[in-house]
Amino acid sequence: MTGAPRKILVVAPSWVGDAVMATPAIGALRETVPRARVTVLSKERTLDIFSGRRAVDGVELFGPTLLSTARRLRRQGFHQAVVLPNSFRSAAAPFLAGIPERIGYVRDLRGPLLTRRLEVGSKLKAMHQVDYYLELAYAAGAKAYTRTLSLDVSPEDMESAKKLLEGAGLGSDAPLVGLHTG
Repeated sequence: MTGAPRKILVVAPSWVGDAVMATPAIGALRETVPRARVTVLSKERTLDIFSGRRAVDGVELFGPTLLSTARRLRRQGFHQAVVLPNSFRSAAAPFLAGIPERIGYVRDLRGPLLTRRLEVGSKLKAMHQVDYYLELAYAAGAKAYTRTLSLDVSPEDMESAKKLLEGAGLGSDAPLVGLHTG
C-alpha cells in the first residue's frame, strides 16, 4: 500500500477483562499492517488498557452521545472499523461515521450496520473470548497471531506500583497475586 497509512478503528469492549482479552486481536492487526494507524474507540473504564500500548497509535473515547462520537470519528477518515463488542451502539458509531468497511458479528439487530458480517454459530459461541475477537481481526485481514494477553506498563507506572507495594510492606520478591473482581 502506498501513500497515506491505512486508518483502522478498533471498537473496544466495555469491560476490563474483555478489553484485556482483545489485546491479541489488536496485536494481530498491528503485526499484519505495521504502517497502519490503529486507533481504539474505548469507554473511560478501559482507557488505560489501550493508552500507551505499542500496538495502538491513538485512543478515542465514546462521547456523551452517539452522534458526537460519530462526528469526531468521521473527521479522522478511517478506512476500516473492527467492532469487537456485540452491542448495537458499538456498530452504530462506525456506521454513522461513514467508515466504509465495518466488520463485526451479526448480533443485536446490527447486521445492516456492518459491511462484513460474521455469523455467530455454535462453534463461535463455544470459543474462548480471545479467539472470538481474533476471528474478527482475521476477517479484517490479520494473519495468525499469538493468543497471549498483554498489558504494556510504563516505567513510571512500574515505579509507582513498586512504591505503593513497599509502603504496604509488600516490597519483597515474594510472589504477589492480584484479583480484579469487578
